[in-house]
Formats: sequence, C-alpha cells, structure tokens
Amino acid sequence: MKFSTYQPQVNPNTTNAREIAVSNPLAYGEGGKGMQAMAGAFGQMAKVAGKIQDENDAADVAAARAEISQAINESLYSEKGIITTGKGKNYEGLTDRVNTSITDITNDIASNYNGRVSKILREKYLPGDLTNYGKMAMQAETNERNKYLDTTYSSLVTNSTKEMCSNYGNPDLIDSTRNQIYEAINSRASRNGWDGSTVMAERRAVWTHALESVMNTCISNDDFESAKGYLDKYKRDLDPDVYSRWNKTINEKQKNNDDYMFVQNNISKVWHDGHIDYEAVDALVDEYINSSGNGGNSQEGVMAGFKAFEGQRMPHGDRGCVEGVVRIGSYYSPWLQKHQEQNNVDDLIAAAKNEPDGPEVIAFNENSLNPGDVIVYADSRNETQHVVIYAGGTSYVGNSSRQQRIVQGSDYREMDDLHPYQIIKTGGSGTAKAGLNFDPKRREQLRNMFLAKAGYEQKIYNEEQGRIAESFIDRFNSGDEDPTTLAYEINNSGLSPTNKKRLINSITGRSGAGRRGGSSAGGSSSSNNTYQQEMDVVNLINWTNNHESVSQSSANESAYRYNKIHGLGGINGDNLNDPNRWSDITDLLEAGLTRSQAIHRALSWGWSQTEAEWYTTDFPE
Repeated sequence: MKFSTYQPQVNPNTTNAREIAVSNPLAYGEGGKGMQAMAGAFGQMAKVAGKIQDENDAADVAAARAEISQAINESLYSEKGIITTGKGKNYEGLTDRVNTSITDITNDIASNYNGRVSKILREKYLPGDLTNYGKMAMQAETNERNKYLDTTYSSLVTNSTKEMCSNYGNPDLIDSTRNQIYEAINSRASRNGWDGSTVMAERRAVWTHALESVMNTCISNDDFESAKGYLDKYKRDLDPDVYSRWNKTINEKQKNNDDYMFVQNNISKVWHDGHIDYEAVDALVDEYINSSGNGGNSQEGVMAGFKAFEGQRMPHGDRGCVEGVVRIGSYYSPWLQKHQEQNNVDDLIAAAKNEPDGPEVIAFNENSLNPGDVIVYADSRNETQHVVIYAGGTSYVGNSSRQQRIVQGSDYREMDDLHPYQIIKTGGSGTAKAGLNFDPKRREQLRNMFLAKAGYEQKIYNEEQGRIAESFIDRFNSGDEDPTTLAYEINNSGLSPTNKKRLINSITGRSGAGRRGGSSAGGSSSSNNTYQQEMDVVNLINWTNNHESVSQSSANESAYRYNKIHGLGGINGDNLNDPNRWSDITDLLEAGLTRSQAIHRALSWGWSQTEAEWYTTDFPE
C-alpha cells in the first residue's frame, strides 16, 4: 500500500518504565505450556497480518499495472505516440524508443508504491512488457522500413527514367543509370530474400518500362536511330515479344517518317501550276519503294533480322520456328512483319495462300530459292513440321528446336529427318498475287499522301490565285484603271497562264463607253455605270470553271448587289439568286450528291450551265 503519513503509537520520550519481575514459576503454565500457547497465538496473528499485507500488495500491483498499461498505450499510440509517428524515415530506432519508454514508465509508477510492489513491477512484469511491446515495435519498424525503402526504390526508378528521357541522346548516361537501377534491384532482392529468377524477372520488368519510355521519347523527337540503337543494345534485357513489338513499332515509325519526308521533298516533281501528274506520282512511288529496300528483299535484310534476334529464345521454345521466321522476316518483308502473332506452320502457309497480298507458296525447288524465302520442311508423310529463312548459298537462319534459340545453319538440306517441301516466296524475286514485289497497301498509302499534299498545295494555290484576281477585279471596278495597263500587269502577275488569259479577255472585252460612265437612253450616267460595273463583276466571277479562284464572299456580295438592283434576272437571262432554287439545291446537298451529280440534276431541270455551276459551289467534288 502507499505510505502517505505515519503516526507513532508510542511516545518516544517515555523513559524509566516500571518493570515488575515475575517470581511465580507457574505464571506461564506448567511445563511451559503457557509459553507455547502464547507463541502459537502470536504465529496465528502473524499469518493473518501477512495475508492482509499480501492482499493489499496484490491490489496495489493490479492498480499499478492498469496505470502502467494506460501510460504505455498513450506513449505508443496517441497522436504524437512513438509508433504513430514512426513513419517514413522515422522508422529508424523505433524499437529502442519503445523499450526506453516502457522502462521509464514502469520505474516512474513503481516508485509510488512500497518496496514489495515496486520489486514485483520491475522484476516480474517489466521483462514481459519489454518482450511483448518490443515484438510489436520490431514488426512496426520492419514494416515501416520496408515501406520507406520500397518508396525510395520506386522514386529512384521513376526519377532515373525521367533523367534518361531528358538525356536520351547520351548513351553513357543511359548505361550508367541502368546499372544504378540494377544495383537498387539487387539491394531490394537481398532485403526480401528473392531467388535468382525473381531478381531477373524484376530486372526485366523494370528495365523494359524504363527503356520503353526512353524509346518513346526518341521517337517523339524523330530520333529513330537512337531508339533502334537502344533496342538492339539492350535486347538481351527484354522479353523476345517485347523486343519484336518495339522493333516493328520503330521500323513503322521510321518508315512513316521517311515516307512523309519523301512526299514533302518531291511534291514539286508531280504538282505544278495547279495540276498533278498522276503518272509521275506512280513512277516516283514505285521507284522509291524499290530503292528504299522496304518493298523488295535482300540477303542484307535477312542478316539484319538475324543479328537482331541471334541467340534469343522464342516464346514457344523448341516449337518457336514460326515465331523466329516472322521476327527475322520483319526486317525485310512487310507481309511477314504484319504476321508477328503467328506461331503455327500450317497457319502461316494458309495465310500466304488465302490473303490477297500474300506471297506465293510453291513446291520446293532449289533453283527457285532467293534470300529471304521461307523454306517449309515436312516429314516422311509430307506433313509440314518446320520453317527457316533461306540466307543464300546453303545457309539458313531460324529457330533451333534442339537448342531452343535463334541460330544460323550452314546447310538447309540437313534438317534431321525432315526434308524441304515448299517455299513461301517472301524473298527478293518473290511475287504477290497483286502482281507487285512490294507491299501494295504501302504503295496506295504513299500515292494517297501525294494526292493529299497536292490537294493542300492546290488549296493554297487557289487562294493565292483568288487574292491576285480579286485585286485586279477591285481595280477594274473602280473605273480609274486603263484596261490596257491592267492587262499588262495581269500578264506579268503570278496568275497561271490560263487565268491570265481569261481575266485579260474579260476586262478588255467589257471595257467601253458604258464602262466609263457614258450616258444612255435608258437612264442617267450614274445608273448606267452601276449597272455595267455589276455586270462586269458577275461575269468576272464566272470566268473560270473553278469558283475557288475568287473567294465565295466576294462572289456572294456581287450577286447580292446585282440582284438587289435588277431583281432575280441575271446576266444573259441567268437566275443567280432565286430562293426557290436555293431550296431545291439544298435538298440535293442534304441528299449527299456530289457536285457533278447536282449539276447534272440541275441541267435536267432546265437550268443553264452557269446557273447549275453557280448554285452547286458548296457541293463536294
């Protein structure tokens, strides 16, 4: 129990107490029996007193334990508790701080109780508390340490990837950063007890993601050479399927960029003076595809594909022959490039036979072999079993079933118990069913790119022609320009020869007395001048079959001004602003007719050629 006050029961100043000697030998009982009885009585009293003390101590221990438990929980788990705040970098020393706190709390509370209770608290209960709470502290410290290190690891990978992307043109930095990432992976593996296969899987996953980011950055900056260089340099760190996918992506991006630049640099050879030479387009495209090495095939392309995959294991291991062929073949054959998902010999043969642009499949004849051809092997029952790519001479490249990796062989005629059975003509002198020795889809794409570029140039050309023509029209309308002077300037302007001729003829043919505001029987000089000018403007708008030569706004304004003065009647009887006709023509536009179809329909209604062309200017050609 606690000692708060103590009141002595005997006066310490009492002295010289009276003592009475006992002389009766029987005073304590015969034979000492009285003494024995008294001793027994004192013993019983002592036992009772001890029991009371034990009960009091037990109550004090229970109260102290409750107080200690509450204090420990507050110390560890309150808002500012040791475990609550032991997050992130604060995980360090967490267990030591917990043990110190528990010891201090126990000692502090034990000092408020008697020696017996204090001893019980320190010697019996403190070791157990240190053990139990220590285990929880160690687990919390371990968890927080792992979280912190995992976060640090993820941040390192993320920041390293960003740094590589920012410096994608620095191969040395890319390489050193890769080594730093691998060191971080090894440290994490050691901490978590990973085995070798787990370490390799983590390396491949992390580095693949990082390298893909770098290659994307290269491609977005049109640096295809660096992207391909990194892909080839680190190909052994990548899964074969990932490598193949990126190899295809980079090649396609490079090809698309090359095609775009080819069109931009050569549009002037096929488009000029507002006209496109379609025969020149076809000739340019065919020459480009053949000379670029992307349409035909060569031994060089075969070996480039082999070098890219040499020694790699295909996804299906000993049955990865088709996977090897389409991957190596993607370096020179557009058809093989688009069949990266193939992994079955019979399916590859069927695709070649059934697809419109598929290569020919012929019976094997060594005289028909060209580098890049796919050799199909069969067993004694002529059931197809294996494929490789012919590399010239007697050599071949492909997947080795025995070695389960991409190899180069010296003699295609020796393939265990299999024999050459067929040839898929993907090689240099192969022909497709469409009659082309290159990808017909690419040829069509290139041709369309030229036409689109020509269309864009045509639009710019028409706008410029229109601006030049309008400047002369404005000067002509002013009435202050001499037609001969205008004709001279028109002839030396940037208009096309045809447009020059039409505009000059229109101006010189309509200049006269009325043009200069001369009087007439029909009215005042001012009225006649206005009428003549409006007639000239409307006729000038129609001097070409292509109304884009003059802006639509100018044409509409002229037609509106003319008809406002003269009603619906147009020049030479043409009706250029009839609401009913606008309604009829709008119905044809909404019905989806082209301009030529709409003109044909309008002519069938009895409209003049000028009217039909005028009302259909907004129709698609």
